[in-house]
Amino acid sequence: MMGTVLCCPGCFSVYRANAVRDGLPEYSTHVKEANDFLVKDMGEDRWFCTLLVKNGWALEYSAMTEDSTYCPETFEELFKQRRRWLLSGLVNPVLIIQIWKTIVRNNPNFSRLFLLYQILLLFSFIVTPGTCLILVAGGLEFAFGMSLEISMIVLSIAAVSYGAACLYTPRDSQLRVAKILAAAFSVVMFAVALGSSIAVFQDLHLQLTDGTGTPSVDILIIFSFVGIYIVTAMFHPSEFSCLFYGVLYLLCLPTTCVLLPIYSICNLNDRSWGTRETTNTDKGDSDADGLSIDADTRIRIHLC
Repeated sequence: MMGTVLCCPGCFSVYRANAVRDGLPEYSTHVKEANDFLVKDMGEDRWFCTLLVKNGWALEYSAMTEDSTYCPETFEELFKQRRRWLLSGLVNPVLIIQIWKTIVRNNPNFSRLFLLYQILLLFSFIVTPGTCLILVAGGLEFAFGMSLEISMIVLSIAAVSYGAACLYTPRDSQLRVAKILAAAFSVVMFAVALGSSIAVFQDLHLQLTDGTGTPSVDILIIFSFVGIYIVTAMFHPSEFSCLFYGVLYLLCLPTTCVLLPIYSICNLNDRSWGTRETTNTDKGDSDADGLSIDADTRIRIHLC
């Protein structure tokens, strides 16, 4: 709706040959610095799209198309894949901000207003873990009467402890600890959501029966937030069932907003892909990490 798409996933995208030729010279360069590793190896499709935007190409989304791909099927695969995506989603906006003058000059679809929007998204990404902890702590206070200070201390200790585990334990242990914390956070979020819902409806009932008929600001914010997704689902009836997964999204909010960023930052040097990994070298060629490389991957490597 505004600006340009900044990431076209490889399996869901079609590129013009001229656009590919414009991006290949820089895209095929080798990793020389630590920052290059994060930009080029953590999300090659995101970086390639950054180059296309830099060269003046417009990237557009088509809602009428369909395709399929491999998706994470286990907790470990999800965390490994999202680790790459999270880091790529962090360094590429920083790169765009650094070269914004070149992009604005070359690409009419990239305005200063869109740049400001990207800066706000980057700022939101940085403050999200702390904001999520405050949200959970506020929910505990709202639902169970636990003081905000004690809740924040307990949640902060849990986050710092997981960070220490990610720094000093093997990756398998890190993922096991993440599973335990994710389950604990899910139980807490369920209790918080249930208690908050009861309190909100009680508050709404009082507001509507006290003669004023004016709900509180908190109720308006909550119903506005939920209403966005309900209205969207009504405009896409064939995908209305996806709305029910919002419950899982709520339960996993601390996991994706707190645990996953900690895991990603503490494993910057991890080169594993996350999906379709195997240590059985008989099924195909392998790289230095013992990961299976299929034919499509070999073609992409040779092209680069």
